[in-house]
Amino acid sequence: MDIKKHWWKVVGVIIMLYVLVAGILIPIKPGILDYDNASVIAGDKLDISVKTYNTHFGEASNIN
Repeated sequence: MDIKKHWWKVVGVIIMLYVLVAGILIPIKPGILDYDNASVIAGDKLDISVKTYNTHFGEASNIN
């Protein structure tokens, strides 16, 4: 097998290995999974329910 003819296959394998390893090791950034879609009436208190992942809202002291 002549490596000069098939160099692109070696590069492809290296790129695929990099993508697989990076996809497993790099953590996912915070995001929103779901929210409560409620209507708002002027002057009323607004309560919103939001489901998230990779967040630390429970540890926060003041969330506005």
